Amino acid sequence: MAASRTTRYHEAAHAVAAHVLEIGLKEEGMILDSDSEAWVAVVDIAANETGEDWFIRRVAVKLAGPLAMCRLRGEKLEWDILRHSSEYHQDFEDSLGILGEYWRRIGDGASREQIDEQMNRAGCIAMECVQKNQAAIVAVAAAAEKRDRFSRSEIIAIIQACQQ
Repeated sequence: MAASRTTRYHEAAHAVAAHVLEIGLKEEGMILDSDSEAWVAVVDIAANETGEDWFIRRVAVKLAGPLAMCRLRGEKLEWDILRHSSEYHQDFEDSLGILGEYWRRIGDGASREQIDEQMNRAGCIAMECVQKNQAAIVAVAAAAEKRDRFSRSEIIAIIQACQQ
């Protein structure tokens, strides 16, 4: 059973952000087996990566899906919605985990204020990405209809076509 329109849209936002923010997609692209089994195959964090900018952009990719959905539905854009919503909670927690990995790699502990500031930066980047690439998100989601796999090559071709 393929994923629903809303799940495809959510995952398309992650995929478009991964490409546009230069994080990268694995060739598997989007896996859309069902609403509960859908994800985007984003390039893994390099073992030697310690750049804060890269980690912030990676979090922005994680937040792009929920923020795109909030925007589509006219929901308030508040951290509490992401933190406590059953639909968005995992992306929020994964974002915190990515930032935790950054702080582990640089050998420092992070204060709550530092994490909040990084989440805010990532959220702004994600929202700007979603707004500027709305047509690509819609096009990727539509092209993936009735598909359980949508490759990186297909995703990138659609994004490039929308950017012309």
